[in-house]
Amino acid sequence: MLTNQFVDALSSKRKGARLRALKKLAKIRGEKEYCDDTLLSIHTDYSFSPYSPSLACFMADKFGLRLAGIMDNYTLSGADEFIKASKILGVTYSTGVQIRAKFDFLGGAFYNVSVMGIASRFFKDVEKRLSIFQQNQYSNVLKTTEEINARFEKYGVKINFKKDVLSQVKKSKSKVYLSKYAYFSLSKNLKEKFSKEKVVEILKELGLNLTNEEIKLLTVENNVYYEYDLASILFLQKSKFSAKKNYENAASAVALSKDVGAICSFEYEILEKLEDNDENKKELSSLIENLKKLGFDGFSFDPSKMDEGLRNAVFDKLNELEMLPFLLSSIEFPRQDFKFRFPDERSENLMKQSSYVVVGSEMSQNQTAEGYVLSSLNVNFEDKVRLFAKIGRGE
Repeated sequence: MLTNQFVDALSSKRKGARLRALKKLAKIRGEKEYCDDTLLSIHTDYSFSPYSPSLACFMADKFGLRLAGIMDNYTLSGADEFIKASKILGVTYSTGVQIRAKFDFLGGAFYNVSVMGIASRFFKDVEKRLSIFQQNQYSNVLKTTEEINARFEKYGVKINFKKDVLSQVKKSKSKVYLSKYAYFSLSKNLKEKFSKEKVVEILKELGLNLTNEEIKLLTVENNVYYEYDLASILFLQKSKFSAKKNYENAASAVALSKDVGAICSFEYEILEKLEDNDENKKELSSLIENLKKLGFDGFSFDPSKMDEGLRNAVFDKLNELEMLPFLLSSIEFPRQDFKFRFPDERSENLMKQSSYVVVGSEMSQNQTAEGYVLSSLNVNFEDKVRLFAKIGRGE
């Protein structure tokens, strides 16, 4: 049983203490039965998440994941600990970073990019090169804070950038400024100032689309995750806070990925379920083709948010262009589920296979000076995928 004592130990400020606590837990746990679930995008407290790398890995193991991947924003600071924690627990691991970038062919819109399967021998180099993606984050968070204040001014709510937001960054181990800290500061401010019912009323007045489940979370008594739940809702509807921001071009993220033999995937966020119709198929087909031209290796999405015919069309298009499908599911807030329920067998098989391809690619890069990447083997794409997935599974 995971007691508060162990949670505190796995959340210690000292990495050594966290790993020692994990070793004790591993002995107590004994033999473990695993399912074949995988999750590549687990954030740690190096990028806002409430989980230390050791605690994040323990949670992945607790839910029976065979493969867990760390994916912090703009940093690999937690990767070394996550790898050590994975080895203690016997969990297969992968290492990546999430970068937000600008896409010119999408009218300058911003989307997240996953750079996955980064070999440990490249960590120092990648961490240095990530500085170019971090350089505008301070001003971006400041702009988000100013936009939040403009929207909530009529309710007497104002966030102090230095006192409220920067103190959150300093309190965490993060070296990166993220807008999530601004939304969390807003959440704390709203909780202190208004009743739960009033908060819901204000959010509706501001045009946020709250589901019945979200309203329930924000009004239920004794919700220990209230501040995180509210911050999560605000963050997921960040389009309502239209602050102008600056991000590096997506081509820079692709170049970084290619230079270290990693796998680069575009994160396609879907707010409402997409219907299977010609318009959506044409739009997604064009998007994937343009991503291929940019050099992307994969396309990350939530298959449960597409009708079956549409997601099958996406899988077929990706295979045609020799790109990999990845599950878009991440852990950033405490209530998010480490286990994903796939809508069908094809989605599950293909996306899990892609996860192991990432591991196989990362292992290849670590084991040899040259390493192998998907583009370097002189065999057909399907054979490459099977080979790397087999390596990733340890077969």
